[in-house]
Amino acid sequence: MIQLSYYKTNWFSYLIDNGILKLNQNILLLIISAIFVLLLSIRLYLPHNIELYGKVIPSEELIIQQSQNDVIKVNYNNTLDNSKINKKIFMADRGDVLSLELNHLIKVGSQVTLGDTLCVIRSNETKLLINELTGELLAAKELLKIFLSPEKKTIIKEAEARHAQAISNLNILENIFSRYTELYTDSLISNEDFEYQKIQYEISKSNAEITEAQLESVLTAAKPEQINHQRQIISNLEEQLAVLIDRQNDGFIISPLSGTLSLPTYNDTILIIKNINNPILISPVQFKYYNELKIGQEITIKDNNNDLSCRISYISDDVININGKPVIYIISVIEPSIGLINGQILSGKLNLGKISIIKLLQHIFS
Repeated sequence: MIQLSYYKTNWFSYLIDNGILKLNQNILLLIISAIFVLLLSIRLYLPHNIELYGKVIPSEELIIQQSQNDVIKVNYNNTLDNSKINKKIFMADRGDVLSLELNHLIKVGSQVTLGDTLCVIRSNETKLLINELTGELLAAKELLKIFLSPEKKTIIKEAEARHAQAISNLNILENIFSRYTELYTDSLISNEDFEYQKIQYEISKSNAEITEAQLESVLTAAKPEQINHQRQIISNLEEQLAVLIDRQNDGFIISPLSGTLSLPTYNDTILIIKNINNPILISPVQFKYYNELKIGQEITIKDNNNDLSCRISYISDDVININGKPVIYIISVIEPSIGLINGQILSGKLNLGKISIIKLLQHIFS
């Protein structure tokens, strides 16, 4: 009775002890293996969704920085279109000084429109060279006018007056430059101040030489070859001046995007403009899913209980390691994007379509 009472609660042991059910481990494993093979042989596909998280970033961004060594960098990034990425670097030549003038109409938080002028980067040396060449061009044209004019007395007096004024200016600047040289030798002035004064002196010296040559030319009759030579000088000066003006115009930084001017976060940053009206989501995905990723796949995101939809627009080929696992990045366009904050972290599910049982097991055990 006692034994029967025991088997009432342990019926499986009763079957084994009485030989009714005698299974060893090998048979049990064989049955499990058969079931496993059967499942694998069936073409059964299951829905495949993976959890992911991502960071909200602007689709476009412009950053202007100025370092202490007088290097100005202008970087434009377009996350959705790499072909539009543009980088400019402005570097001051030896003795030159770069200055950056911001558009006074734009302030932190203001809206910037595509095509707005943000700032102007000026080179002191370029500005001085433009002034110098402009003066030389005017003098060269005056000399050509003298060559072609029959009136000599008035022209000679004008040439003598210009040369006298040029010599007077040269004497003044020569004395100033001599004093600056002494101060620079004693380390009492900066290299920029010394180089600036040196350029001013050299311009004045060049101008005196030009007026002297003009005076000598008007005192003698001009020959046809002199006239042709003078015309060639004018043409060369105009070409050089055009190159410098193009270089100066290149310093006008025009906004390549419409966006909001943000507060700079680093000391060397002059301004940051972000297109926050069309934010995107950048998300890390384990590399083992790389072959299953496709442009246009949907990501479902919840933000404050609101369902947001994303679709993959870019899949990176660069593999990086995060916590010892190979990872790639995907970029998705968020729709709708109202209410999202730049830098916000979102979580969601990426729909990879259907997956076979074999492939699913490979992902689980990889």
